[in-house]
Amino acid sequence: PIARRIGVGRLLIAAVLGAAAGLATLAVGQTALVVLIAVTLLPTFTNVQAASANVALQTLAPATMRGRVVGLYSMVFSALLPVGTVTAGWLGTAVGVRETLLVLAATMAIIALVIHRRRPALGSDVAVAGTPDRAPDPAAVAATPTATPAADPASDRVRAES
Repeated sequence: PIARRIGVGRLLIAAVLGAAAGLATLAVGQTALVVLIAVTLLPTFTNVQAASANVALQTLAPATMRGRVVGLYSMVFSALLPVGTVTAGWLGTAVGVRETLLVLAATMAIIALVIHRRRPALGSDVAVAGTPDRAPDPAAVAATPTATPAADPASDRVRAES
């Protein structure tokens, strides 16, 4: 996949910039063809951004906290989606749709810059699962409980009676 060749951090930045370009193109598009290209590229880049962010999140989260971190991210993302939609609708009514799309595109470009500046915190560039560039943390592996047979005599009774 592309993420293995260029790195998840770079792919995330490219996807955010691509979505920003799609929004800006949609804002200034004068012909149906230009608008069609913009509405085709915009969801493509936003899907790549979402997948890249998810990979980075899962890779950076400690194994013992990964489920909680991804669950919290999903909850916050889902909760803020309608807030962003309503805010964009309000802004579009107040200042105009074209101006709103340009503001959103500029905001995404700023977000890409922030990600670029913070990318060193992503490590050498977040490794994709299954690649050897990131060995598991020995402390996390040692702290992970292993499956053991049930020691509760009641659970043995239930199995014997069934």
